[in-house]
Amino acid sequence: MAKAPPSDLHSRSVLFPGIGAAGQEKIARFSFAMVGVGAVGAAAAEIAARAGVGRITLIDRDVVEESNLSRQLLFDAADAENVVPKATAAEARLRRIAPGVAARGIVTDLTVENARELLTGHDAIVDGSDNFETRLLVSDAARSLGLTSIYAACVGQEGLLAVSVPGRTPCLRCYLETLPPAGSAPTCDTAGIVPTLPPLVASLAVTELLRIATGASTFLGRSRRSSLTPPFAPSCDRSIASRGSCTPSRPSGAHPTCSTIWRGTPTAWRSRTTDWST
Repeated sequence: MAKAPPSDLHSRSVLFPGIGAAGQEKIARFSFAMVGVGAVGAAAAEIAARAGVGRITLIDRDVVEESNLSRQLLFDAADAENVVPKATAAEARLRRIAPGVAARGIVTDLTVENARELLTGHDAIVDGSDNFETRLLVSDAARSLGLTSIYAACVGQEGLLAVSVPGRTPCLRCYLETLPPAGSAPTCDTAGIVPTLPPLVASLAVTELLRIATGASTFLGRSRRSSLTPPFAPSCDRSIASRGSCTPSRPSGAHPTCSTIWRGTPTAWRSRTTDWST
């Protein structure tokens, strides 16, 4: 079969009225940072690259292991055998899949010291990390930088997705003000994972990215709600400014940007498809 000309690459997306030629151009100019390149992160990065997202930064310090291969779609047996860092392997794979996408792998942990430097300059952040400390840091950094962040996670047979928009929706600290005790939450290492679940969660996360990129409305409470109904976190309130302090995990120079104008119940979204209507 002859190779399709470049103009045909995203022709089916362009045909879809919710995207169109103008929307595809916006997607090509869009960028996001993928924090964590595990099962959800690897799938999300590949889906986004194939969809034509222009620039993807991949942040992860872990290396590919054999146990990853059943569900982390960007990696293969050679990566595990050679103990290749996930960010490095993912960058190489994305460059082969979508040469027109600017993929950059950064082999490091996201920390208080480097969060601002690594995340600045993107249009959004997708959080696919595997620990609450990093997830809180991503949420705090996104609020400080004024970036939309997407929380994407799954364990066992449950997937969870939440879109956080500064000034419009709650942040992660509205649900989780402090870190839970070590070992108190299930992980894929303790509870396992249905191998088909991460791509489903990743697909929903990237759908939200495309909505953001094209200017369509995000789910923002229109899909099924979870049972999480916490009050606003004190550190999420503007009143923190009057106390002259900020949470320890915020990047240097962070300020309280999580607005209290959201008066509804903080909401997380479980995996469920909805229409593209605005």
